[in-house]
Amino acid sequence: MLIGLCLSALPSAGASDQDIRVFLQQQCVRCHGAELAEHGLRLDQLGTDLSDNATRTAWHAVAR
Repeated sequence: MLIGLCLSALPSAGASDQDIRVFLQQQCVRCHGAELAEHGLRLDQLGTDLSDNATRTAWHAVAR
């Protein structure tokens, strides 16, 4: 549920890759990064290119 709240606060659809990386670093990576990776989820390594099917599928799983 918390992941959904984080995702709902993401910058607009027109946000750049850098905007998204900054957001993830500030809001998500503390619990879902290299040092902790709660529930095995590492958002510091998840891509942002949603035109890539594997990346889109991974983000879809995160949003659930």
